[in-house]
Amino acid sequence: MDPVSTEEIQRRLLGWFARHRRDLPFRRDRSPYRVLLTEVMSQQTAAEAVGHHLERFLVRFPDVPTLAAAAEQDVLALWQGLGYYSRARNLHRAARMMVERFGGHVPADPADLRALPGVGPYIAAAIGSFAFGRDAAAFDANAARVLARLFDLDRATPGLAESLLPHGRAADWNEAVMDLGALVCVPRAPRCALCPLADLCAGRQAGRAASLPCKPVRRPRPEVEVTTLVLRDGAGRLGLVQRPSAGLLAGMWECPSVEGGASPAEVARRHSLDLCGEVEPLPALRYTFTHRIWRVRPYRAVGHGPVRWVDAAEMRELPLGGPSARLAVAEGARIAVPK
Repeated sequence: MDPVSTEEIQRRLLGWFARHRRDLPFRRDRSPYRVLLTEVMSQQTAAEAVGHHLERFLVRFPDVPTLAAAAEQDVLALWQGLGYYSRARNLHRAARMMVERFGGHVPADPADLRALPGVGPYIAAAIGSFAFGRDAAAFDANAARVLARLFDLDRATPGLAESLLPHGRAADWNEAVMDLGALVCVPRAPRCALCPLADLCAGRQAGRAASLPCKPVRRPRPEVEVTTLVLRDGAGRLGLVQRPSAGLLAGMWECPSVEGGASPAEVARRHSLDLCGEVEPLPALRYTFTHRIWRVRPYRAVGHGPVRWVDAAEMRELPLGGPSARLAVAEGARIAVPK
């Protein structure tokens, strides 16, 4: 690539960024722990939605040692609303590793960062550039899209991102690319008229901008029917069961459920529940995971059995998984809090 073109791209994009950068709360503090939390939470979650969750998390777990000492269930409960709970489990494991190996601090060395559970090339580069001032390209989905369009490539590479870094300004550059991808070079219908690089964009000149980067053909996600009992006892409390410690929604709490199109009676039998009276069908839910889709048929019922009975206050302290979180919230107004 022509060095003059590289300098022009850098000049224009950094100038645009100075005028249009998003004022995101977590950008005001570059401490390594805060950057780590921000980047982990931002995976699969819009940056604008992270701020509230981040501040709440920091109040409860203000530093690495506090997070490491916490029970996993407490971490998962506070993660609720962000989804993809494996991120929270990896973060918890990473905190314990940082206490054991790095004195309770986020390490600065790239190899040490990559050794932490859940920290891949992108998060390591983001921490390196934002928290430690290292010249490292944070190559995320926004960067991949911007660069693929700019250079008319089916797919951009981390190496290309590295070649564009302005020395000493990696943090600003990484944020500039992210903001351009979030505000202008959006996945569908890119706003090319607002782009500071429009006349340099090879993908736009080729008429391919909107279709880049090329996405691999994905197999359709299997759809699984799930029958769920929103179970209450005579006191109006909600009955929950804990999922296995491994697999989908590991260790999370949920309403008693069975996959495979079971009847409410079959769900009760599988969970050793005794139902009292008729069950009431509730509106169906559709819940999408990364690799599957649940079609949930919920039923409200009264009964008793080997479940954990919770009132509204206790329910808020438990990590609720998947569609049961929605169902429990909907039931929350009907659950009494003891006086």
